[in-house]
Amino acid sequence: MAVTGGRVVVADAQPLFRVGVCVAVRASGMLEVVGEADDAEALLRMIAHSDVRVAVVGTNVPPMPGAGRVIGLGAAMAVRRRFPNVAVIVVAQRPREAELFDALRFGAAAYLGRTVEPAALVDVLVRVASGAFVFDASVVNHRDWASEAPVPDAAGEGGERDGNEGVSSRELEVLSLVGRGRSNRAIGEALQISDQAVKNHVTALLRKLGVSDRTQAVVEAIRLGLIQP
Repeated sequence: MAVTGGRVVVADAQPLFRVGVCVAVRASGMLEVVGEADDAEALLRMIAHSDVRVAVVGTNVPPMPGAGRVIGLGAAMAVRRRFPNVAVIVVAQRPREAELFDALRFGAAAYLGRTVEPAALVDVLVRVASGAFVFDASVVNHRDWASEAPVPDAAGEGGERDGNEGVSSRELEVLSLVGRGRSNRAIGEALQISDQAVKNHVTALLRKLGVSDRTQAVVEAIRLGLIQP
């Protein structure tokens, strides 16, 4: 069954990739592809003249004229700035944790690698067109970041409990830095704690949030309003 209003535009520098995505989407019968673009200018022009719900944007898409060299998320960010009602799915050349968190912060609806299977991509597209947010197999159906919970002041290396599922203020500090793409060593230096203490905090966070990796922990914490995007 098609998603009502599920109109999609695909932007990528590689024609074969664009064609592959379009073929998969059209074959599914779930969504409608309204066009393709190979640079940011064409992408924004196409969205401006079409009733697009979802934009699939590769990190290799060249920027607007005069914008300088593209740095990964430039084209996707331009879509979000100009058309905040259009959901953006970022397709990364080489998925990186730091880039994923950047995509999450600017409001992308999903972040995928280019090796994603066609059926999986269509599934993500359908979910995103229906209002979901998909990051590393975690689907966040309701995101309300307008009322962000403040992060309590730290209280020593262990931190005091803040009442949010037993997550300590120190753990929230660690998680906030994880969400900025910092390594364990960088987090330790920023908080003046050992690398092992950082690892212990991350392990505790995964358990308390009921997730299996750092990325899912950040997504879940943002969904719960524990940290800022």
